[in-house]
Amino acid sequence: MIRYLAPMLELTDGSGDCQHGLSHVSAGWSRMDTDGLDGLGAGGLPRASKPKARIRPVPARRRIDTRVPLIGSSSRMQILLTNDDGYFSPGIEALAVALAALGRVTIVAPETEASAIGHALTLRRPLRLERKAEHVYAVDGTPTDCVNIAINRVLDGPPDLVVSGINKGFNIGDDVTYSGTVAGALEGALLGYPAMAVSLEFTEGTMDFGPAASVAAALASELVARPLPARSFLNVNVPLGAIRGVRVTVQATRNHVTKVDKRLDPRQRPYFWIEEARDDWQPHDRSDYQAVMDGFVSVTPLQPDLTHHDALDHAEKLARSMTFAVETHTASQS
Repeated sequence: MIRYLAPMLELTDGSGDCQHGLSHVSAGWSRMDTDGLDGLGAGGLPRASKPKARIRPVPARRRIDTRVPLIGSSSRMQILLTNDDGYFSPGIEALAVALAALGRVTIVAPETEASAIGHALTLRRPLRLERKAEHVYAVDGTPTDCVNIAINRVLDGPPDLVVSGINKGFNIGDDVTYSGTVAGALEGALLGYPAMAVSLEFTEGTMDFGPAASVAAALASELVARPLPARSFLNVNVPLGAIRGVRVTVQATRNHVTKVDKRLDPRQRPYFWIEEARDDWQPHDRSDYQAVMDGFVSVTPLQPDLTHHDALDHAEKLARSMTFAVETHTASQS
């Protein structure tokens, strides 16, 4: 049965067997291995407590068990999770399990992968919202769509925290402008809620999101207790292996070379693939790139204000020159 919630939004009852999804929490899991997190107290941030459940890697395709809620309904706070890898990603499951100790967690994430989609908002077609399991919803749109639909149509009140991730791969430096993961947290901050994005260094094969989820839970507790200034959020990047500590960082700068591959279809018409080529990172002791390369969790406070304040004086000179040219042109036309 389909129930219309708004002219541009449909909610469908996700009945039947789903082949993507998140499993419920099993009481039989063993203790999480948090070796390598002993240095998490650096920079004044709290140490992550060792949860009693081990987060096991989850296959990308698994049938949802709708008989048992993924996340407990009792809460001290309301937490909204989204990502750009899709609602079925093991990264968002690990994050949900870790944050469930803090409150009631609701997942509203893209139906399919939406990586590198940035801060896009869908305006030219209707969006569909489907309930996949208890507290788990999928939207056929972007992370920004998901945050807006969640807050307006899913949650029973405003969220205390918006968390986006855990992304498969870093979102550092200039890459934050492309990232759907970062955009999810950005949208939360723009709407006035504490928010953060969480990403884990990519590796081939099965990724262990447990340590990154533990870091996220520790930061989340502090972020709610001590919110950032309005319209700002945290971008958190976690390296693989033993974690040496936490660094508060700035965005790195890179010289990026993009490779565009040209190919021909069967009718000999050209088409193109944009591919990764090479990144030359500029050295900076406090950059997010340097922190993760050194084995530290990078925590970068970001804001949507892209104004280059140091360039305002130069822009004033340009504007004065332009004003003189406009006035001269106007006078010549009179």
